[in-house]
Amino acid sequence: MISDQFDTPNTTHEDDKVKRDRWGRYLLTHPVTGTVEPFTRATTFAKSISDTFTLSQWSQRMVAKGMAMRPDLAALMHSKDVAADRAEVNDICETAKAAAGDKVAANLGTARHAFTELVDSRPDEDPEDLVPAEALPDVLAYQEALRQAGFVVADYGIERITAVPEWGVAGTLDRLLNQRLGAPLVVGDLKTGRDLSYGWNEIAIQLLIYAKGADEHGLYDLATGTWDTRTCGSVLTNFAVVMHLPVGKAKCTLYRVDLKAAERAAYLCRDVREWRKRRDLATQWVISEVEHEPPAESREPTWEERFGSATTRGELSALYREAVNVLFGPNPDRLDKLVETGQRRLRELEEKSG
Repeated sequence: MISDQFDTPNTTHEDDKVKRDRWGRYLLTHPVTGTVEPFTRATTFAKSISDTFTLSQWSQRMVAKGMAMRPDLAALMHSKDVAADRAEVNDICETAKAAAGDKVAANLGTARHAFTELVDSRPDEDPEDLVPAEALPDVLAYQEALRQAGFVVADYGIERITAVPEWGVAGTLDRLLNQRLGAPLVVGDLKTGRDLSYGWNEIAIQLLIYAKGADEHGLYDLATGTWDTRTCGSVLTNFAVVMHLPVGKAKCTLYRVDLKAAERAAYLCRDVREWRKRRDLATQWVISEVEHEPPAESREPTWEERFGSATTRGELSALYREAVNVLFGPNPDRLDKLVETGQRRLRELEEKSG
């Protein structure tokens, strides 16, 4: 049995090896164009429509707790300006959260991911020879849950990168599963958090990306920068499976995730991200030095002006017929006032001719 002092196996995941740009986006060969392009991470994409209030509140509490535990960090903050020293302040906050233990659960979860990956990639070896004693009950529960559901891990579908080019998004799926030889593949995702109730919206979108990418474009081969297309047309896109393995509980629960519902949300994520890129929504209002009514010759005369400047009875009659067609339904009161204006103008014309 492996020594208990080791927390995680010395494994390097695909996600760790992939090249990234300065914003952390995957740099992959586009499966259609063949050029190397940046792809937003699936986790980032899925958060585009999330309500982050609860997470933000938790983060603030962890910063406050960490500051209380580390007075040196509070002292450092006294001399910092939150705008001018933004990078340094961010580092202090991250250090405070670490002091409060915000990474403990995540680190333990990462270890469970690594251990399950190890036993899946070496199925002929005894898990007791691969996994430390403190993590073994969790790993055995994971294996038993898959066994009872009839799922087998595809040996080429462990921690593999895929992408959906039309959305500019890529991610690393945990597993590809099947229930019998030749059956369609199902995306499987391992989650180790204590409570998934607040995360299903994001999880569903992530799994849709993995299923859609693997089914339409295959799996990315980091060594060659090419696409392994053996999964094309053979991955289910209507549902996926989550293996919920909370750390230290020796219990694994499987969940069926509706990917058809997630597809609608994914398109919404795409639209939200496009909306956020808009930079043409407002222009500066330029006020001229003199604000005044535009000269009469630069605009169409009003009905009142036309009736008031008519020169013959025939012109007034023609104007009246035109006004009836335009104003009788929507604005009869105005039509009545125009009749009065026309009558006054007619009397003026008669007086001048009389």
